Parts: sequence; C-alpha cells; structure tokens
Amino acid sequence: MTPFVMFSLALRIIGAWVTFSAVEYFLTSFNMTHGLYTSASTQVMAIVNQAVLHLLVGFVLIKFAPFLASLVYPAEASCQPSVESSEETE
Repeated sequence: MTPFVMFSLALRIIGAWVTFSAVEYFLTSFNMTHGLYTSASTQVMAIVNQAVLHLLVGFVLIKFAPFLASLVYPAEASCQPSVESSEETE
C-alpha cells in the first residue's frame, strides 16, 4: 500500500468513527428529552448540535478522503525518464 492509500483509509476510518460517535450523542439527547438522563449544566440542543456536527465531519471525511489525502500527498510525477531522440549525422 502506498502512503496515499493508507492515509485515505485512515481518513475513512476516522470518519466512520466520528459518524458512529454521533449516534451516541443522538441517543443521549433522546434520553434527556424523555427524562431518562438529567444533567444540570447540559441542554438538549447542545447535544443535538454536537451530534449534527459529528455527522457532518464524519461524512465529509468518508466522502472526500481521496481529495483530502491528495492535499497531503500530491500526485507523483511520472517516473519514466524522458527519452530524447538524437539524430546521428553520418
């Protein structure tokens, strides 16, 4: 695997992890609205906001992983040496 492919894969794994963590925030906000979880300092909309932002970041990382990886690992120039044709004069 090239570093570019490994970095793209890492971005997708992080994106999936962030997306799955958003589910936890939605579950917490659901529990707060139904009275199953109470917190004196946290509001429900703060949790929902956090979940939505986690979803957005996760989806962006998953969808645009190759583009983001190309920003870090630019495309390599072709490794073929240029062949110059020289004409021999007789």
